Formats: sequence, C-alpha cells, structure tokens
Amino acid sequence: MGIARNIDLYNQAFQLARDHIAKDPELNDKAGIVKHLHEAIRQELLSGAVDPAAIAAARFASFRRSARRGDLTRAPWRLC
Repeated sequence: MGIARNIDLYNQAFQLARDHIAKDPELNDKAGIVKHLHEAIRQELLSGAVDPAAIAAARFASFRRSARRGDLTRAPWRLC
C-alpha cells in the first residue's frame, strides 16, 4: 500500500476515533489520550488494517475498556 493511502487511512481513522472520544466525558479529559490514539492507529496500520471505521471503532472500544478498568495510563493498544 502506498504512503498516500496510509496517510489517508490514518487521517480518517484518527478523525473518527477523536470525534467519539471528544463526546465521551470519561475519555475526553484523560491526559495523553491523543498520543495513545496516534500510536494505536499507527500499530493497526502497520499490521495491515485497511478499514478506517473498523480501526477507529476498535481503538475507541479498547480505550473505553481501559478507562473502565482504570488503566488508561498504560498503552491501550496492547491491552486488547
């Protein structure tokens, strides 16, 4: 897959996930959530994911589970 396509997928997934996180008061005020989101999406793309909606949904669900457990300070993309 080309660099331009990866950038487009990243941007779409990031925007979708960030919109959902912004609407969730439990996640929106967490320090470092954007950094975690960036790393999580990057990992998904490196593993070959190609659907931005699926990437965003998986990361948002992972963040929600981590927030409920109170361990969002760790890397959520590795907690799945």
